[in-house]
Amino acid sequence: MNKRADSGDNTMFFVFFFLIIIVSAGIVGGAFVFYGKEFDFKNIESQMLFQDTKNCLSSSEFDFNRVKDDPYYFYEKCQLNETVLGNYLGLKVCVDTKNFENCFESSDAIIRVGSNFQACLFEGSKGNNNFPKCINGTFVRDGKAYALIVSSHHSARRVLA
Repeated sequence: MNKRADSGDNTMFFVFFFLIIIVSAGIVGGAFVFYGKEFDFKNIESQMLFQDTKNCLSSSEFDFNRVKDDPYYFYEKCQLNETVLGNYLGLKVCVDTKNFENCFESSDAIIRVGSNFQACLFEGSKGNNNFPKCINGTFVRDGKAYALIVSSHHSARRVLA
């Protein structure tokens, strides 16, 4: 019997046990992340799109007259993706409105991408994650007041292949 050799085997038992715990935690954590609840970035997306769009539209380089003639001018000038904006985000710009609430009911908008902007006004939408999250505001350019409404109804989901 060589007791010195047995001490090495006993020490390796703790290393093996530690590795089993690490691998198990990785499997459980991966399953939790994959099958857990979806991510909700609606507020952040709305705020980012609102700020980017407001900066783009309030700059003197943007020509509101070209939007009526060329519907893609808005996407090109503001560097926005038409597919993403149309499928997951909504945007509406109205002119000569001092209050953005008038823009919700208005059918004539300079720029309108998406629909169902009335859902932004529901009181129940503030606490319900199934409703879109909206950011509203106004800006002034060349003496005209513009109302800007941005909504996000995008939910990050996992795609199983």
